[in-house]
Amino acid sequence: MTNREALEILGLGTKANSYEIEARYGRLIKGYAKREDEEGKAQLERINAAYRHLKGDNKPFVPPKASDSRVVFGKTVYQWRNIIDYGWKPFIAISLAVGLVIAIVVTAINNDPPDLQVAAIGAFADVGHARLQKDQEIESLGKYAARIENVDKPVFEMLTIGGNIDREIEMAAITKRMIYATGSQQTDLMLLDQVHVDLFFEEGFFDPLDDYWERLVAAHGEERVRKVFEPVRMAPPPPSVDTDQATAGGAAEPGGENPIYIFDATESGIFEAFGIYGMEVYVLKPSFSGEEDLGYALLDRIVAQQDELFERIRVREEAARATTDQATERKQTEASAADSQAAP
Repeated sequence: MTNREALEILGLGTKANSYEIEARYGRLIKGYAKREDEEGKAQLERINAAYRHLKGDNKPFVPPKASDSRVVFGKTVYQWRNIIDYGWKPFIAISLAVGLVIAIVVTAINNDPPDLQVAAIGAFADVGHARLQKDQEIESLGKYAARIENVDKPVFEMLTIGGNIDREIEMAAITKRMIYATGSQQTDLMLLDQVHVDLFFEEGFFDPLDDYWERLVAAHGEERVRKVFEPVRMAPPPPSVDTDQATAGGAAEPGGENPIYIFDATESGIFEAFGIYGMEVYVLKPSFSGEEDLGYALLDRIVAQQDELFERIRVREEAARATTDQATERKQTEASAADSQAAP
């Protein structure tokens, strides 16, 4: 029986998906299951056979290899193969958790924290490398920060939470997020999405950015700063605050008296220059930031070098479009060649 024949028995077209197969099979079974006549029983058998074929249950039996029964370190080769096939994801999650604990212990013993710490937490993705040509390279935010004066040991960490990522990896990121949420991890700046602004802001974890804004405007002019960051004023969180009131979209009080708590970099997309992509990108200053004013130094450098950074993004996007166009053209050429060969 071929796939086409099985689909015809179920009354489906050749492009039917698994959901349509399951739904159609269920309806047919209900219609034929109560029939006692020979024709009904025969049709029911054909329906079951077609369904089993489409589900792959009719594959020929493949006897196990003799080598699979060989015992190695107390388990058969077949058992070790299953452990490898199904156990690699839990192994990665456990390794990340163990590595996190070891890193915390080593940091506590050495008592040598980074001089600049930046964390991106939320539905972010480092998708830049997948879009590069072989001769291109993305400078990470950590490497970029290392070129700032008095910054010897910068650390940039991205915790991707949300989106289509592996569940075990996401759980490891959520575990690390708890360390930031307690304030035990010194952090100079945070890049957050809307969900995590709501989560962290209601706890009163952030300091206003009015001083940063005034200094940036004095150094570069308001128009140039706004090309990169848009200031968002918010009411300071009271001791007990409703989550709905603490959002990046909240309106300022009349007269703009609320402090600036957020630099919105969503519209400019400036952090794409470092391979950081997200639907929303908000910059905030944690209350538990370092003593030195290196967070401002990083933002100041980004504003000052925005032309170069935007150019990086433009060149990368053009390269990505060129690659896509080449792939499309190649497929069209192959399709035309196949049509020519098939023509009489």
